[in-house]
Amino acid sequence: MQHTKAAAGNRPWIAMGDYNMLPTEVRGLFSHNGGALINQQCRWQSNRNIDHMWANHPSSCTHNKTLEYKISDHRILTTTIPGT
Repeated sequence: MQHTKAAAGNRPWIAMGDYNMLPTEVRGLFSHNGGALINQQCRWQSNRNIDHMWANHPSSCTHNKTLEYKISDHRILTTTIPGT
């Protein structure tokens, strides 16, 4: 991640996915690189928040939400980035 941070500089980045870990278990990886948690969710049949979104400019991510469409065992996390 040090190479990633150096390559990104101060440019905005967002990371999202199924991490299979709780946010507290990966927080150090993202916060070390300027990231903050902007959304988290559990699967439909679970109470573990293993799907998350992280960004180093969280105020640039608006309308963070979870869609109610069921197309897999995971919920769909979305965000809006103005100007994109």
